[in-house]
Amino acid sequence: MNRLVMHHIYANGMAFDLSGYRNHGVPYDVSQAPTPYAPSFTYTQPNSRVLVSASASLQDLIAVRAVTTFNLDPAGGITRRYNLIEGHLCFALFINPDGSLSGTIIDAEGP
Repeated sequence: MNRLVMHHIYANGMAFDLSGYRNHGVPYDVSQAPTPYAPSFTYTQPNSRVLVSASASLQDLIAVRAVTTFNLDPAGGITRRYNLIEGHLCFALFINPDGSLSGTIIDAEGP
């Protein structure tokens, strides 16, 4: 069964979940993005992130489909990994220091 378990909108300093499952996020070290990128956040610090607590609706998922829109324009160029989406010890979608896009999946057997 396909079901939407999290759909965030980032506005007014909040990460609000529109899915109905109340998987709201807690933003850390972010600021509201200016037009034309609003409503979204600007992540300017290495530890900028939005954390979502574990919940029953995020457990035992068979598959994950994630959509993200990002604009990467770091001062001085890309010098580190930039996580776009990460499920703790599950999956990650990120930009490598060389500018390439990568994804990883960890299952019971490891990465």
